[in-house]
Amino acid sequence: MKIVTLFCLLTVSIAHAQPSQPVLERTEVADQIIIQVPVELKEQPPTIQRGTSPALAIYVSDDQQTDLTINKSTLRWSAADAVLLSQFYKANILNLYDQVDMIKEGIREMDGYQVIFFEYSGKILEEPNAFMEAKKRFDYTYIQYVIQSDGVLIFRLSTPGIRQRYWQNAAREIMENVQIKEPKRKRN
Repeated sequence: MKIVTLFCLLTVSIAHAQPSQPVLERTEVADQIIIQVPVELKEQPPTIQRGTSPALAIYVSDDQQTDLTINKSTLRWSAADAVLLSQFYKANILNLYDQVDMIKEGIREMDGYQVIFFEYSGKILEEPNAFMEAKKRFDYTYIQYVIQSDGVLIFRLSTPGIRQRYWQNAAREIMENVQIKEPKRKRN
């Protein structure tokens, strides 16, 4: 009986040691942008890719499999273009993968901004006769685009599909609780 009790206590303590979802911490990731960042993701220095601006913030897991990135596109769109822009972004997502399960998508308002969002899992299948070899992949991604007057803020959490159950609720909480403060205006 003592062994069964000890086993049960050990099982319960192990279950409580591993959280069922990531612990989030309120963080100012860039000037005027506050989000909930998973404590298990570590901040990385922004990288510059040819032809693009550096990311505003990058957070990556120790194994480099899960990342949260915040970028800003300088292309200007108006809130009235949200439906058209949504169709454009969705077409791009569908072209990235061989199979896409669109879990949730839409347009909502946040802090006075139009926000386009997509939550999906995507698969890239191996094609033995393909011109370029692609490794088989299964990803879970939650991405949202915040339309501002001077560009589009892009928030993306991506992880291997096998980790979707662990990250899904946290991704939703992160994206639904982004705060964008208005910059302070200079007095003349």
